[in-house]
Amino acid sequence: MLTTAKALLDKNFNIVIDTALDGLDAQELAKFYLKYLHGYKITFLRHLVSG
Repeated sequence: MLTTAKALLDKNFNIVIDTALDGLDAQELAKFYLKYLHGYKITFLRHLVSG
């Protein structure tokens, strides 16, 4: 999945990586993505669900 993300970014596509993780797992995954996709413009969006 990360290799595909890099290939799309190289072709000027915008991508969204959506996870259903919370807490420490989500933080570790975010760090991994940041390290792997270093050098690309990255925006993190946080979706809060209430209810």
